[in-house]
Amino acid sequence: MKCLSLVLVLILGYSVDSYGQENNEIKLIRDFYKALYINDIDPEEIVARYIKCSDADQCKKGAYMVMDFRNLANEEKGNFFLLKKDIMENNFFISSYNSFPETDKIKFKNLAGDKRKEIYKVDLRNGAPQYFLIEKDKIVSFFGFQKAGSEDYTFIVF
Repeated sequence: MKCLSLVLVLILGYSVDSYGQENNEIKLIRDFYKALYINDIDPEEIVARYIKCSDADQCKKGAYMVMDFRNLANEEKGNFFLLKKDIMENNFFISSYNSFPETDKIKFKNLAGDKRKEIYKVDLRNGAPQYFLIEKDKIVSFFGFQKAGSEDYTFIVF
C-alpha cells in the first residue's frame, strides 16, 4: 500500500509540474508585464529586452508607449489602471490562439495562418482582454484595436 501511495504521489507530482510549465511565449508576456510596471526599469530597456522593433524610430515609439501605459495606469481609473491592478495582483490568464473560442479567432482572419499561431490573449479579471503578437521570442505588438463595426483586430507593430 505504501508503494502504491508513493507511485501515485510521484505521478501526480510529475503531472502537476508538467501542467504548470509555461512555454517561452507565455513566460515572455509575464516577464514583460512585470517589468512594465517597475518604474525603476527604463522604458528603453524594456523595449530592448522584450520588443522586436523594425528600426530605431520604432523602438522610440515603443518606449513612448511603455511610458503611456505607466502614466495612464496611475490615473486610478479606466482600462489601463485595471490592467495594472490585475497584473500586479496576478489576476490574469494567458492563452494561445489555438485555445481561443471561435468568437476571438475570427478577429484574426486577416492574418496569415502561421502568424495566428503567434497570437496570445491575456484575460484580465477586471479589464478588457489584451492581445500579443510574438515572433522569435520577442513581442511584435502588445497593443491594438478593433474598429467599430469591424470583426478584424489590428495590431500596432513596432
